[in-house]
Amino acid sequence: MLSSKAINTTGALIVVASILLFGQGGSITQGAGLPSQAGNGGKYLQTNGTVPSWQSVAQTGSLFYFMTPNASDISGDLAQTTAAYSPSTPLTLPSGGFSGTGTFTVQDWATPVGAPGQAFFPAGSYVCHVHANRTNPFVGTLVMQCTFIEVSSTGVVIGTIGTTDPTVALTNVNTEYEEDYLDPNPYTLASTSSRIVTRVQAVCTSCPASTQLVINVGANTDTHIVLPAVQAPGGVQSVAGLTGVVPGVGTDANIMTGVPGGSLGMTWCVDSNGGATTSGCHTGVRSFGSSFDGGGSALASGKTTYTTVPFNCTISAWNIVLDTGTATVDIWRIATGTAIPTVANSITAGAPPAISSGTAIHSTTTTGWCGTGTCAVTPNDIFGFNLQAVASATYVNLVVECDQ
Repeated sequence: MLSSKAINTTGALIVVASILLFGQGGSITQGAGLPSQAGNGGKYLQTNGTVPSWQSVAQTGSLFYFMTPNASDISGDLAQTTAAYSPSTPLTLPSGGFSGTGTFTVQDWATPVGAPGQAFFPAGSYVCHVHANRTNPFVGTLVMQCTFIEVSSTGVVIGTIGTTDPTVALTNVNTEYEEDYLDPNPYTLASTSSRIVTRVQAVCTSCPASTQLVINVGANTDTHIVLPAVQAPGGVQSVAGLTGVVPGVGTDANIMTGVPGGSLGMTWCVDSNGGATTSGCHTGVRSFGSSFDGGGSALASGKTTYTTVPFNCTISAWNIVLDTGTATVDIWRIATGTAIPTVANSITAGAPPAISSGTAIHSTTTTGWCGTGTCAVTPNDIFGFNLQAVASATYVNLVVECDQ
């Protein structure tokens, strides 16, 4: 479970607008051979030792915004805050309700003015964590989803970022739901003054008149969203629009050494002293996984879902959440190509992720996985998630954590 803590995301990897040759005495001089900057905003410079190239910045942080019952400055929206809200407050929404079959807006929540204050979102997960139930009469089927929308500083819609997977069918019991939208690509915002609106939606099938949702916000009902963000080691401020020489202000004796052939082949970022370093530049945690949804009915074992992971990383942990019962999910993997993985491609060495009590588990145990206990993921590896065993559960979600 992600920590409910606002993270300072003013830091970012330096976007260097020239190849830098590192000299002695804490100075950096400008070299030549820079690839075209056109269309490469928000990226960093990397080399394989021969050819330099621009690369997308990995997700290394998260932004938390908590939903409140208070009005936003954007008309009709409620406010989100970076600090957790209290007390716990039930909101019956929307006023007057809705009916029929279709997708209905329950409520919009807007981030504060100036937030998130980023030029782009790195590839990653957008999370909508909501405590909700539906009101009587319980006729028809109602599931909930969240859509993330980019708006201007005054609330004018700019574009839709994406929509989460829907929840299972809501009941009269206030339940904690976590819905995810996974974007494998960076999303470029129109402006650093853009804001994000989270639109909570009800997807109804034959809902009766005056159907409403009760959404609890505040305190232990910590309804919130999580957005992908860029953060540098040490919380160093980002350097925007850099076009020339970067002063060597670091205190690490090793960061200002080497010349092409010695220092090339590395990705450079800034350390907590403001200097250039290759240490700690890959501190991000990425994730991928799958959900199994019985639509309110008990799941049966044997179902398999598939996904392609477009980035490199090393598997470090796994998480399972379910509504009730027990579940075991095996993980299969095969290199990109023309076939999907099968049970013969299992990576878990007979010890797949499993939950036998409670409704959530986090584990760093990957003993024997991939033959060595270390699972390195190559870009575009194809993964299969097989619901190997299940009892009573109507919803099972597996998330694999992967370090970069």
